[in-house]
Amino acid sequence: MKGASQIDYVMAMMIFITVTAVTISLTTDYFLTVSDTAQLIVLRSDAADIMESLGKPAEPANWESGPDVLGAGGKAYRFAVLVNNTASNYLNAGVTATDLASELVSVYYPLIGMAGIDVNSTSIYDEAGNPVNYSMAGGNVTFLASLSAGEAKWFTVYFNDNSNFTNRSAPVSGANNLSETIYYPEEINLLEYRLIQRVQNSQYGAVKNSTGLKNDFNIEIVNAQINATYMLFGDSAPLRGNVISLEKPIVFQNSTAALIRGKLIVRAW
Repeated sequence: MKGASQIDYVMAMMIFITVTAVTISLTTDYFLTVSDTAQLIVLRSDAADIMESLGKPAEPANWESGPDVLGAGGKAYRFAVLVNNTASNYLNAGVTATDLASELVSVYYPLIGMAGIDVNSTSIYDEAGNPVNYSMAGGNVTFLASLSAGEAKWFTVYFNDNSNFTNRSAPVSGANNLSETIYYPEEINLLEYRLIQRVQNSQYGAVKNSTGLKNDFNIEIVNAQINATYMLFGDSAPLRGNVISLEKPIVFQNSTAALIRGKLIVRAW
């Protein structure tokens, strides 16, 4: 009986040790899970703050190294121009519509309530999305349209009032036969080229410190039209560990003032 008691004792101890080990393991896993969850919440909050900071006006507005708010967001404007080659639109009454190979189309910015804009930010596209050359003189932009008799064509003009693009005016020559229809500009929210450049050219450590972020991060702007990275700023994400990645569609402006459909990706870890 004594031997049996010892066996029972040993079995009881083994069961106790096993149950204790399982309990400790489950408890440890629980606290690790809670810790990971808390960290992921903080990382998500940081990534969201960075994403929001990029779309706001910068603070201070003309920061050079240490912003409180990154502020790459801005506004551009676009308006449509309809050129219709029908007799009723000819400047000279009673003229029969004919093919026009080089019709001059002119838009005077102050006339549509847009005085004082950056005229060098002008970009013009035809119906197929192809860029159209233009000539700029003061606040007057002129471009060419080729139309058959009875044909109508739409053009879209983009510009903004807060940029620093170089002059891209090119000579155009033709004749002004038609009265075109110009529609009032509408606003577009976007990330501005010069403000994107300011972020990209800044010091990562200074930006991280001034914005009060404790975790590391990076910012990527992707040109969705060609699926290529346009801008990457920040540290390199680790191969292991918790990394939160947030993404949203955007419109951004490139070095030629063209508006590009893109994605903004912010990672924090």
